[in-house]
Amino acid sequence: DVGARYPELAPIAESLADRAAILDGEVVALDPDGRPRFQLLQSRMGLTSPAVIQARVGQQPVDYVIFDLLHLDGHCVRELPYLQRRELLEELGLDGPRWRTPRYRRGGGAGLLEAARQQGLEGIVAKRTDSPYRPGKRSGEWIKERVWRRQEFVIGGYIPGEGNRANRVGSLLV
Repeated sequence: DVGARYPELAPIAESLADRAAILDGEVVALDPDGRPRFQLLQSRMGLTSPAVIQARVGQQPVDYVIFDLLHLDGHCVRELPYLQRRELLEELGLDGPRWRTPRYRRGGGAGLLEAARQQGLEGIVAKRTDSPYRPGKRSGEWIKERVWRRQEFVIGGYIPGEGNRANRVGSLLV
């Protein structure tokens, strides 16, 4: 349980009112342009001191991005198709100051991947709309398509490595 590390997310429970849910999502830290950056999240990970945690909340708040629904009001919904789980999730209205349920889109994956590339995002996730939720498994029913950044360089020279990097490249002149 890492809930104490992210106190700004605790009000999610209140936003559920009298509902009980188990959600699937990701804790993210956003840069000034609103893009998730793992490096920013690292400053919040592993903290245990309540005073340090509270100080970091002010410096680098986190958000919770909700992707899927596993349990609702005592009923397991993992076997329902994604579109039915998604409908149930949207009915919960989980969009708050530090959490949100992002919209989904059917089709147009290539365009979405290009939009992710242009915005400097990590990539996209595609799920089969008829697929159940399979915890702990990576199946062909959902795929993560990463944005790969590439650039070409001309190598003008190198300096051999020293010490434990002997017999290797120490540095490159690009």
